[in-house]
Amino acid sequence: NGHCYVQIGGAIGFNQGKIHNCYSTGNIDVTSNAIVDILNIGGFVGNNKLVSGYQASINKCFSTGSITVNNTPTKYGYFAGETTGTNKNCYYLDTVAITMKTVVDENETLEAIVPNTEVGEAKTFDELLSADFIENTLNFDRMIWLVVEGELPTLR
Repeated sequence: NGHCYVQIGGAIGFNQGKIHNCYSTGNIDVTSNAIVDILNIGGFVGNNKLVSGYQASINKCFSTGSITVNNTPTKYGYFAGETTGTNKNCYYLDTVAITMKTVVDENETLEAIVPNTEVGEAKTFDELLSADFIENTLNFDRMIWLVVEGELPTLR
């Protein structure tokens, strides 16, 4: 039918594995002219789908990016669009937004849309970048990650 069906996330579009100690920071902008039917979209993962034989678990992760779309996804959320898997200790930046962009006669309108799915917990940027939070709540391993107060962790 000429449509493209997609699942979009700041880090992962579609997950059926184990993900832990990760974060995503990019904003998502799906406002192309292509005919795209977005099934699931989330700040970190579009769909964390539990299927027989797969783990589909996300643990101790966070996302900070906002989402802009030009058609409403089937399911959408600040952290995850849809999930039938396990989500533990998942967080998102408290100022992220999901916005609908409409263009009529070259006039652009942005309208906030409220997600129909809430996975994760909102945190301020200061909380997310706290060395205590990254080390003691998320348990990022200092042998793998360089953790500096007030900065995003980086791989060593």
